[in-house]
Amino acid sequence: GGPWSGIAVYRPGHHVEIGDAVTVRGVVTEFHDLTEIQADEIQVRSRNNPLPDPEPLPVQAAKNEKWEGVLVQVQDLTVAAKPDQHGEWRVRDASGLIIVDDKGVFYPARPGEEIAYMIAIVDHAFGTYRLIPRSLEDIRGQTQAPTSLPPLTPIYAVQGDGPATPLAGKRVNAVGVVTGVGDSGFFLQDPVGDGEPRTSDGVYVYTGRPPGVAVGQCVLVRNGSASEYYDKTELSQPEAIEPVDACGNATVKPVPIPLGQLNTDPVAVFERYEGMLVTTPDFQGVVQGPTKRFSSGDVEIGVVNANVVPYLPAGRVYQAEPGDGSALIFLSNVLGAVLPEAAWGDQVWVEPATPGEPIQAVLDYNFGKYQLMLLPGQQVHVESRHAVQDAAVPAPEDGFTVCTFNVWGMGRGGEQYRDQAEYDLQLRKRALAIAEGLRGCTIIGVQETGEPEDAQNLAQVLTEEFGLPYTAVAIEGPGSKSLEFPLTNSLLARSDRVEIVNAELVQGCSRFSYSVR
Repeated sequence: GGPWSGIAVYRPGHHVEIGDAVTVRGVVTEFHDLTEIQADEIQVRSRNNPLPDPEPLPVQAAKNEKWEGVLVQVQDLTVAAKPDQHGEWRVRDASGLIIVDDKGVFYPARPGEEIAYMIAIVDHAFGTYRLIPRSLEDIRGQTQAPTSLPPLTPIYAVQGDGPATPLAGKRVNAVGVVTGVGDSGFFLQDPVGDGEPRTSDGVYVYTGRPPGVAVGQCVLVRNGSASEYYDKTELSQPEAIEPVDACGNATVKPVPIPLGQLNTDPVAVFERYEGMLVTTPDFQGVVQGPTKRFSSGDVEIGVVNANVVPYLPAGRVYQAEPGDGSALIFLSNVLGAVLPEAAWGDQVWVEPATPGEPIQAVLDYNFGKYQLMLLPGQQVHVESRHAVQDAAVPAPEDGFTVCTFNVWGMGRGGEQYRDQAEYDLQLRKRALAIAEGLRGCTIIGVQETGEPEDAQNLAQVLTEEFGLPYTAVAIEGPGSKSLEFPLTNSLLARSDRVEIVNAELVQGCSRFSYSVR
């Protein structure tokens, strides 16, 4: 603790927990006057370490470079302005006024409200110092009056008995138990439900920031907008999320669900469980694609139930057989589970966090896929069926090598690498992997470049920095113009070894390729 003891660390998609002791390797930079480390590597050395005591400061004193990145405590506060359109609000004490940022948690502050004290991290953004409380526990009011409940809409009424909410566009108040927490929202479930098998008792609440709630907590979502986000029912843009004593002693128990089967509509099987805590007894999956890691940090593995594999051609789901694709379901790490590396044909199974307890996950619908969002503490085991074969030596002069390489969303979309310096760094990392890991492979099928120009940029880096004269061919496809996450498949070829005579787009993305349309 103390002055000059804190610093911001920037690394997209990397997850650490409060209390982790870490080793960070990277470059120290100034990002709009915020001193930060742009990390190349973050290693967690230990967990659950004691935290430094927050430094008690007047508000005006906290607005100083030496407290940037430091945990502080300010007290005897009065709310001076309610949250604006960015979720930022203002407090004052006898010494001055400061912004409170919602990067850590949103708080429905009311002008004139008195706050006994606030624990927060000092941040600097857009030319001003500001405070970032980490959770609602960091914000302590003078009096904690019981929350009065507004008129409530049951979660099962939000879900309805069909694939879409019947309340789209309406604002509702909902109460339930938190069953899973992610970086940008959480799952909420009615612990009693309505007993109607056609309606789900759970729903996703989108906050756009860490929600500041905990699994098992009973909360009120105040004035959330019922909507369909790419066909997923959710409550978004809530005015407030408040702990309440309205769930009684009821607990949420996981509901057994079947895994997908061949020639069966997944909507008919899974939609009734969307957003609910579920279990899959005797789960044994066979991987249908490698572990997929997104730049956001999300990880998923596509699997089918082991009992359908004998009925698949060569044990594989093909795009040409849509009836086979209905058996797919995806494991996800969004709620904190750790997913291992797995390849096609590997067998996977899940070990419960507590022996004798069922496997637990929240069933989600995300961009055209049903996903089992495994709860943390459960271990996913893999029995590998294939040894990985990397390029061991460069191709001989009278031969050539053919490789594939997934560059994991290498583009400039809103959810990719918007910052030019970060984009250049990531581009060079992938070029290095091709030059050294693939030994300058002659022909490379490249997955997930952003727009076609990103493949050209990768070829240029390989040519200019590594002396490997690559030519890129990338044909614009259905996903190339996405503003948030453009995706284009490309071909890299060594122009000193082979010549690309012609290239054409034979098939666009299908509904089995992450709904990029």
